[in-house]
Amino acid sequence: MNSMNQGKFRLILAGATVAIALPAIALPGIASAQGGEVAIYKGEPLNQAPLRATSWGSGEVKDATDTVFTGSDSIKLTTHGFYQGARLDLKSPVNLKSAE
Repeated sequence: MNSMNQGKFRLILAGATVAIALPAIALPGIASAQGGEVAIYKGEPLNQAPLRATSWGSGEVKDATDTVFTGSDSIKLTTHGFYQGARLDLKSPVNLKSAE
């Protein structure tokens, strides 16, 4: 390996080391911040929910009651391909800081 290629190899290796070590340093702080929960959708009907659900492409989004995890309703999303789906917009900001 010539000296120019060795320098590039060292730079790539140093970058990979930082990319691997940085998450390991940051993870303890992130894990401790996950102590609480913040509910964004509590299973209420979409017309009463704190979010707005709209179709994207030819996807379909609607209330459903066949599979519910909490509350009385759930959100059912139907797609038939990659360019279809739904958009969920919050009606007001949610304070995620309260989960600490």
